[in-house]
Amino acid sequence: MSTTTEIEKKYIDFYIDHKAILDQQSSDIVNKHRTQAIENFKFLGLPTSNDERYKYTNLSKVFDQNFDMRVGEQIVDLNVESIFKCDVIRLDAYLALLAKGQYVTKERVVSHDESIIVCSLKEAAKKYSQLFEKYYNQLAPQREDGVIELNTALAFDGVFIYVPKGKVVDKPIQIVNLQVDGKENNAIQLRHLIVLEDRAEAKLIFCDDSLTSNEHLSSAVAEVFVGENAHLEMSKMQNEHNESRNISNTIVRQSAHSVVTSNTVSLLGGVIRNNLHIEMDGEYCEANAYGIALIDKAQKVDTFTYIHHAHPNCNSNQLYKNIIDDEAVGVFSGTVLVDKNAQKTNAFQANNNIILTDKAKMNTKPQLVIYADDVKCSHGATVGQLDENAMFYMRARGIEEKDAKMLLMYAFADDVIRKMSITSLRENTEDLVRRRLSGELSLCRNCSSRILMNSTL
Repeated sequence: MSTTTEIEKKYIDFYIDHKAILDQQSSDIVNKHRTQAIENFKFLGLPTSNDERYKYTNLSKVFDQNFDMRVGEQIVDLNVESIFKCDVIRLDAYLALLAKGQYVTKERVVSHDESIIVCSLKEAAKKYSQLFEKYYNQLAPQREDGVIELNTALAFDGVFIYVPKGKVVDKPIQIVNLQVDGKENNAIQLRHLIVLEDRAEAKLIFCDDSLTSNEHLSSAVAEVFVGENAHLEMSKMQNEHNESRNISNTIVRQSAHSVVTSNTVSLLGGVIRNNLHIEMDGEYCEANAYGIALIDKAQKVDTFTYIHHAHPNCNSNQLYKNIIDDEAVGVFSGTVLVDKNAQKTNAFQANNNIILTDKAKMNTKPQLVIYADDVKCSHGATVGQLDENAMFYMRARGIEEKDAKMLLMYAFADDVIRKMSITSLRENTEDLVRRRLSGELSLCRNCSSRILMNSTL
């Protein structure tokens, strides 16, 4: 990048002005990466539509807001039980809670096995320094993305999860990231580090939710290491409001014979950008990526996936769906790269979309880049409207138009929802999707303080 824009200069100046506070409240391991990261950010800048990866979403506009970017610890007073009265789903899972960009859970998350670590990023960097240093910021720089570099420079806290060899976490771990009440429009930078050693197993549920109507920005980077024969399922639930800005970067490196599954459900959000990068660093890996987005009003959900088959005998499956109403915009850009020596690869990619109005838009670009000659690969995309024959069939049998429409949309979404292996999450998601499609999601059934989202998809 030749010149620094005013938007980028604002973030660079903020880093310079607050570097002492960041360094004081973070460990040397985290701090030593900040200087290089801000230099990389100066060179890369914020992505614009000139970057092919961000062709349909100019993130400079997302960052160009009057956000309050405080760093350091803040006082957060939360009643956990009151949070789950509304649309933040509480599951039969271990709970790790983040608010205002910091980890606020005090008690040990997985209490029955002390070898399994779930704690704040800050605590992990100091208490488990050798383990932490081995993995922290090892994957992020490879993406050469200004948003990730800015996160590395400014990140203050997040979640650290470590599962040792052969260990199985007996219940899912639910990580709830909350935007809480406040006068300011917050911008937070979250950083997560997840490590599963050989033969380890875990299921993680990331929930992004908001208890405030303020405009806010949440930018999160997760580095994920999955050892040989390890199994990891990550589910992401995004349910904020029309003034939210949510940018997620998940970067995965999986070893031989490992299985990684990613589920993403985007229910509400002003602008959402989800980046998923998976590197298959061994033979016989399996990667599954599924997503469903329900978009209306002026909302936008942009999904970018990149799966790299670097070794033979690996499988990948992708299925992403969007239901788009009003003047909303959906984006899917997925790339599967098959190296020359990655023979016997099986890779399948599909993006299916329903457009409900003339003003709704969908931009889709599935891609295969194949250098091997003994592979089975396919990709495809569809953009269409609700099936008129199916609508006629149901109307002829006395089903009202609104109900018939909702049934068809739910059946369309159900292909993705049923991929979730966590029964309680799948059932809760089914309920939330039904309520979203019928325009009820914003109506809290348990209290009067929940912000009305005005959802009418």
